[in-house]
Formats: sequence, C-alpha cells, structure tokens
Amino acid sequence: MKFKKLFAYAAALLVIGSTNAYAENGVNPQINVSGAYAEPWGFAEVKIDIKNNPGISAFSINLSYDEEILEFADARCGNGLTNGTFFCNGSRSGKSIKAVWSNASDMYLNDDIAVIRFKVKNAEAETSSALKIEDSEFGNSHLEPVEIETHDGEIKIAREILPGDADENGIIDINDIVTINLYLLDNHIYPLSSYTAEANCDMDGNGIVEITDSAIMINKLCGID
Repeated sequence: MKFKKLFAYAAALLVIGSTNAYAENGVNPQINVSGAYAEPWGFAEVKIDIKNNPGISAFSINLSYDEEILEFADARCGNGLTNGTFFCNGSRSGKSIKAVWSNASDMYLNDDIAVIRFKVKNAEAETSSALKIEDSEFGNSHLEPVEIETHDGEIKIAREILPGDADENGIIDINDIVTINLYLLDNHIYPLSSYTAEANCDMDGNGIVEITDSAIMINKLCGID
C-alpha cells in the first residue's frame, strides 16, 4: 500500500501541468449537458454548452428531469450568447423545461449557451436524476437547420459535501490525493465509494472528477490558493 501511495502522489505531481483529459470528441457539432452534485434541499447548477459550433442563430431545447427529485429554480443564457433573446418556460413546467433563443446573426462561440439551476427536494442521498435532451432544434441566419449531436447530463445527490475529502473520513490529507489519483488512473479498479466521494473530489464544481481536481486538491492541502 505504501508503494501505491507513493506512486499515486507522484502521478498527482505530474498531472498538474497536464492538459484536460476530457478533450473535445471529434469535429462534429455537439451540445452537452453538464453534470452536477448537490445535497438534499440544496441547489444544483448545470450548463448546456456547445462545441465545434458551426454558427447558430436560434435554438429550442427541451430538457427533462425527475420531478420527484428536482424542482426548477431559474435559468439564464450562457456566456456563449452575447446577443439575442433568451426565454425559458421552466417556472410553468413539471418534469421538463424548454429553453429558446434567437438572434439576427450567427454566433460561433464554443461556450455554454444556457445555465439552468435546480432545487433539490428532500431526496434521499446517493440517488440521481438524469437530465435528458428530449428534443432540440438548431438553425442559422440563412434559415437552414443545423444538425448537432446532443449528450445528456445527470445531477447526483450526495450527503454533506466536504471538498477534498475523497475517502470520506472527515479529514483532508495525503490519503485523499492518493484516492483521487488512483481513481483517475483506473476508475474501474479504484472506484470512488459514493456520489458523496465524487462530489468531494469535484473541486472545480464542473460535475466531472478529472485531472484538474487533483491539482486543486494538492494546492489546497499545501495551502496554495
């Protein structure tokens, strides 16, 4: 075990300067719903982002969720939409919301196009709600449809979240760096123990446990902001 700790710690030091392991998948236009973690009665914010943007001037996205677990709170347009009109019918929905945006000219930014915030109901910890794009339409300023792949997301409900506590023992120490890096090396052999452990490892709050979280955890343990 001592060898594993030394190996994982060395790996952690090496990954600080590494690029994000979650690179864009191919060159096809994509719409991705981010993941998120939240506690019961807390709030979860998810982003809908676009990659390999061919240029769009309008969209309509219908996003469904588990109404037994989540309740719509609010929505806003993302950083990728610097102009145009954004509308979301979330306050009048039960188990799905529709986000609509239109603009006179095409936007080409690769960024989030909508930010949706949900309130978690009194859901049991270690449960989750899928966020599914049930249907969507995209178009450009030439009134042509734009074909874009869509990828769903998920909100996972954790117990009390303690950022950095990867092994859930209530203490943030070198063992947490070992835990997250073994997970990053092979998450099938070294899985995290629960959604709560995943939430504790998601140091940047983007809904994904990745290399940058390891670097942030090391900095936190070393007292570096």
